[in-house]
Amino acid sequence: MAKKRIRVRLEEPSVSDWGKLTEDERIAAMQGWPQVYRELHSKVQLRKFFYEWAEKNVDKKSMPALRAGAPLISYLHGSYARAINEGYVTEYYQDHLLNKVVPETIEYGKKVLAEKQITNPQPTGDVYKPSIQERVAEQTRWIIGEVEGEIDEFLENKCKKSKFDLYKFLQKRDVKGPHTRKIVDFYQTHYLPELKELVAGKDDELNEAYEFLSTSQKRKYLDFVRKLIDDAEAWGNVLKSKRKPRKTKSRSVHQKVSKVKYKERDDDYKIVSVSPENLVDATQAWIFNTKDRFLYKYVSESGFVIKGTTLYEYNEEESYKKKIRKPDVILPDVQNGGKVKLRKLMDTINAKKTKVTGRINKDMIILRVI
Repeated sequence: MAKKRIRVRLEEPSVSDWGKLTEDERIAAMQGWPQVYRELHSKVQLRKFFYEWAEKNVDKKSMPALRAGAPLISYLHGSYARAINEGYVTEYYQDHLLNKVVPETIEYGKKVLAEKQITNPQPTGDVYKPSIQERVAEQTRWIIGEVEGEIDEFLENKCKKSKFDLYKFLQKRDVKGPHTRKIVDFYQTHYLPELKELVAGKDDELNEAYEFLSTSQKRKYLDFVRKLIDDAEAWGNVLKSKRKPRKTKSRSVHQKVSKVKYKERDDDYKIVSVSPENLVDATQAWIFNTKDRFLYKYVSESGFVIKGTTLYEYNEEESYKKKIRKPDVILPDVQNGGKVKLRKLMDTINAKKTKVTGRINKDMIILRVI
């Protein structure tokens, strides 16, 4: 027989003689309260408690930015605010909210407002439709808000080993690539530099702000954030591997050689060029420059590739050019000679071998392609 499940009804924490406690005793008393508040209230309600506290303690001009940064308000912040609203004022937690949580949230909220372009409202009557980028940014902020709660809990537990795994968190929610990249960027930008300086211990302001952490706890905090970044990057890599490779549009031979500039005919040498389309996938090409009388020999094992006005995939050792003194003797042999004659033709030209670049210009005649 299954045991009957007994439900324990929770009530909000209370201390009758709060005013008689020392500050250390108050801090100790409040350390376990967030867990109770978390069971009693939703995340939305806890954020509402935070903003009720903020209305009494934060400059009204900063409230729009503070509200825009709502995703950074974790259940811990809402819990502390709720306790203070109920009269359980603790100097430590009051200062933590005012001097750390509020400034960071306002700074982030200002960026949110800038992205949404709130300062430039839509004309009267028009319904504002957020862009895809704005939707991604908004969704990412809510995800970051949940992760921030885990960070707060990690600090509350004095940087003890956490079971939180951001990779599994993102996997379970099927978080997309654009959101994941923004999460990585957020923690690399807003956390990593500051925590590195904190561990270095040379910044007096940081040392004072994190004086509640020991040296080893500061290192663990840095390692925790680094793991968050590594997990997010790992999930991003998984998403990249799942993407289908982009199909490249097949181009016709005519399109491939459309930008090639060459000389169609030369009446002085009485020669006519073959079409550059013949060069695609060919293994041998003979080209004559009518301006400087250089004869080019190109050889390829895999077949030539044309990009723009340049020939690629040729053998650099077997491809070269020589300047010819008697074009009227050599050129007919290039056009009409057999494979054996072509193989020995360059050796009969008494001139220096020069490297070729693959470029074809308007002074060149494509004599023969094999």
